[in-house]
Amino acid sequence: MSDISSLIKCRGQLKAAVKRFLNFVTKENVDVNEIYIRKEKKEETWSEYERIQSEIEETEGVEMDEQDKYREEFEEMFFKAVGIAKKLTEPVFNEKKVQPYRGTDEDGTCEGNYRSIEATTDIKDSGRKISRPPIRLSALNVPTFSGEYNEWATFHDIFTSLIHNNEDLPPVEKFFYLRSAVTGDAQNCIRCI
Repeated sequence: MSDISSLIKCRGQLKAAVKRFLNFVTKENVDVNEIYIRKEKKEETWSEYERIQSEIEETEGVEMDEQDKYREEFEEMFFKAVGIAKKLTEPVFNEKKVQPYRGTDEDGTCEGNYRSIEATTDIKDSGRKISRPPIRLSALNVPTFSGEYNEWATFHDIFTSLIHNNEDLPPVEKFFYLRSAVTGDAQNCIRCI
């Protein structure tokens, strides 16, 4: 059996390593390959921690309530870090989930329309980069155009900036935004398209 103070010191170093790993996996834009490698090393840390903690607990005169509390803190931090790492290293290449356009609300507006982007990933030079958190975009407030000449310039500029030039919107979604933004004579012109 080893000296208790050296065991406690080793256990503290293991806890600090797990804390660094937790801090790493919760950073923005982390490399998935690096997470995977670090996760493998941390699983070795678990075995070492179990061995050291068991030796400490078997030592006479050790306060078990204090050891139980330490074990609980370590386990919580360890499993949280490994859980996050596992979630980030699961294959999610370029997976975007976008809710489809739902048309106009009963009052003719687009207020209820939104896009949800979840689990977005980018493929970078050395490996995948994870971007998070999932975000929810509110509806774009596009002015309406009734076909009146004096409304055209304002409508055109805003619609072009918000919708037409937005590369994240697929063409069909852009068209639905257009259909929901026109009224009157302008709506009649595109009704059959």
